[in-house]
Amino acid sequence: MTMVLGTNGTGKSTIMREILERCNEKKALIVTNHIEEWRDVPEIDLSKKEDFLFSGIRKTRCIPPSKTDIGTLAKLRFFRKGIVVFDDARLYMKDAKTDNLIEDLMISYRQQELDIFVVAHGFTKVRPVFYSYVSNIILFRTLDSVAYRKMELGENYQRIIEAQSEVNKISEKEPHYYKRIKLW
Repeated sequence: MTMVLGTNGTGKSTIMREILERCNEKKALIVTNHIEEWRDVPEIDLSKKEDFLFSGIRKTRCIPPSKTDIGTLAKLRFFRKGIVVFDDARLYMKDAKTDNLIEDLMISYRQQELDIFVVAHGFTKVRPVFYSYVSNIILFRTLDSVAYRKMELGENYQRIIEAQSEVNKISEKEPHYYKRIKLW
């Protein structure tokens, strides 16, 4: 599980496109509410079995559960052998019910043969539930305080503070600078 963090315009979407293009043997599903950001990617709604049988890259809107629909996050349990990208997750992941659905996915990612990416503007924009499972961070310039996630980052906290400081300083001259951080 990889987090891709950075402010607007630093290169998060660009690096995600590069990663997805290099993984062309796998299918990739972008879960987002910013559909216009991935205009060239066909949209699916995950309402029928065939929606899960695509190849290449697709996007889907994150629809909350209703009386007639279990919702997008619950449907992800049917997605197999691919990449899931949660793009700007703060927009649709806001409560404990969401956390339970995400945790179920994180626990079963190996059985489902998934690679998971969470793309956000900073550490505080990612739900705490993700931090127990993250193994890598791709860190661009961020403005929020890592201190708000000190408990979730645990033994990696000091390394992350140092990396954030380095990235933010270098990005003053190189706005698309980033650092890859392996946590475990």
